[in-house]
Amino acid sequence: MLSLIVICIGCSEKSTQPSASDPYTKWQSHKLHDYTIDQVHMCRCVNGGELMRITVRADTIAQVFRLSDSSIVQAPSASAYLTIDSLFSIARNPGKDSLVIRYNAKYGYPEFLDINPQQHPYDGGVLIETSNLRIP
Repeated sequence: MLSLIVICIGCSEKSTQPSASDPYTKWQSHKLHDYTIDQVHMCRCVNGGELMRITVRADTIAQVFRLSDSSIVQAPSASAYLTIDSLFSIARNPGKDSLVIRYNAKYGYPEFLDINPQQHPYDGGVLIETSNLRIP
């Protein structure tokens, strides 16, 4: 009986390890720290619905560029946009938020992150769509 319990414990520990098909593991395997993405936030917020081009250098947002009028978005509005690692932080630690997530097949990053979809558009829900990953 004891050996059966030990075997079961060993099995459960292995199942908690991330697999190669885990989106975060896939993203990490590419070792990307410098990239450009397009991102839109669908919400009742500043710049809601505006497509932005985000340049990330050394895992930090270096620039947010509004595609509709070719303007650079300054702080504090620019701070609303997220790196891919920040998107994963939300996806992996949602707290009390409910999430709907779709991951990119090639790189594993969250392309579609809908936070509290039942609260759209009145009470703080937001849909973040991220696309067009480009590597310098």
